[in-house]
Amino acid sequence: MSVQVGAHYLEKEQGWCRPSCSAACRASRPPRVVVLGGGVSGTNAARVAMGMEAHVTVIDRSLERLYELDMQFGSQLHTLFSTVENIEREVMSADLV
Repeated sequence: MSVQVGAHYLEKEQGWCRPSCSAACRASRPPRVVVLGGGVSGTNAARVAMGMEAHVTVIDRSLERLYELDMQFGSQLHTLFSTVENIEREVMSADLV
């Protein structure tokens, strides 16, 4: 449900806007979703977000799990190893975490 609730707040009627994002920008690109953790809940959240055509990045500290996600979803899903720098960069540029 987390992605569905987040998607509600990304609707145009809710005034979805980042400071660096113009109205034309919002209409022309999918929202950026960051999922912290690639376990069962995180994977399901990523799956729902991908179904809503979002640009999804999963951050996890297990290289084995990231590899499994890469094999399962291919290029539909972006994965990153969990570091302070990666989390900070992705969260700051995300529309939904």
